[in-house]
Amino acid sequence: MSAETSEASAAAAAAAASGREAIADALAAAEKVIAEAGRRAEQHLKETEKVLRANLERLKDQASRYSETARESVDDAQKLFVERVNEQPVTATFIALGVGFVLGVLFSGSRR
Repeated sequence: MSAETSEASAAAAAAAASGREAIADALAAAEKVIAEAGRRAEQHLKETEKVLRANLERLKDQASRYSETARESVDDAQKLFVERVNEQPVTATFIALGVGFVLGVLFSGSRR
């Protein structure tokens, strides 16, 4: 029986060695896959950052243009208002009084 035991021990040792090699190979393969996934993730993050930065710059430019357009519109409206008041000061005064009266009625009615 000792021959059979020796053969069984040798077979078990060979199987264990083979298992250790398989585990080592699997770990090495897993490390390669993880490293590649990390490289790809980093590449995707860099590309995403570039796209986001480009979009941010585009949005800043667009907001600046909108702001300038709004500023010009307000300036034009202010100039038009001043021109109308200068052309018809009495009418502008009565309109202002009327608006003030309506606002006064509206706000005083809410206090009752």
